Amino acid sequence: MKIYLRTALKDKSILEKIKSTLKNANHKVESSILEVENKDDYSSSDTNNILKYDLFVVEASVSNAQLGYEAAFALERNIPTVVIYNDETGSKSLFPLMALNPKTKLIIKGYKKSELEADIKNILNEIEDYIDSRFTLNLTPQIAEFLNWISDRKKTTRSGYVRGLIEAALRKNTEYKAYRKKH
Repeated sequence: MKIYLRTALKDKSILEKIKSTLKNANHKVESSILEVENKDDYSSSDTNNILKYDLFVVEASVSNAQLGYEAAFALERNIPTVVIYNDETGSKSLFPLMALNPKTKLIIKGYKKSELEADIKNILNEIEDYIDSRFTLNLTPQIAEFLNWISDRKKTTRSGYVRGLIEAALRKNTEYKAYRKKH
């Protein structure tokens, strides 16, 4: 997954720890530190960059309106967004209005500096539910015809029908359930 990490923190060691944890989980990560004198100045907003990524992560221990604007921008474009903050020093009242909308792909979590790596791994597991991946499948004409027919009959999309079959197989497959418990 391609992840964009953004913060206004001056402590680069935390940023590097988050970045290395994400990279160790086999993700491609780009990060930037927001350096704005005026907290309400959106002129250096990085919205075009956000669109290039599968996940937007905001380290928001330092309150900043521009980071809130960028998180809202990502959510408006259906990009899953994680807002993290240091439990010991950061604000616990971050992005309260966004959190009220159950349809947003937003996770807000605190972390402890001493347990940062484990906390980031837990957040990654939680965000998986919000990430869709695309899979291309070559179909024979007969299978394509069947999917068209069944999707009309069941009032769903072809991909929705196939996804439903796979989800049903996942629920029944005990070998896969055992694999998931180990990982």
